[in-house]
Amino acid sequence: MDVYCQDSQSAMFVLTKGNVTEARKITEFVGRRTLHYLQRKFDVPIHHFYHPLKAPQLPDESVQ
Repeated sequence: MDVYCQDSQSAMFVLTKGNVTEARKITEFVGRRTLHYLQRKFDVPIHHFYHPLKAPQLPDESVQ
């Protein structure tokens, strides 16, 4: 899955996985319906939103 910030002011993100591409507004608070939708459609584990340190680390990313 790839996520691109389309516009940081409006919190619009482009989500892609396989042949599925979608633009969604994702704010600081993400509701339960949106979390479940992202889990079903893009296979995003819900706990990544609650425990960001449990999200997979990027190869060039350091933990502070």
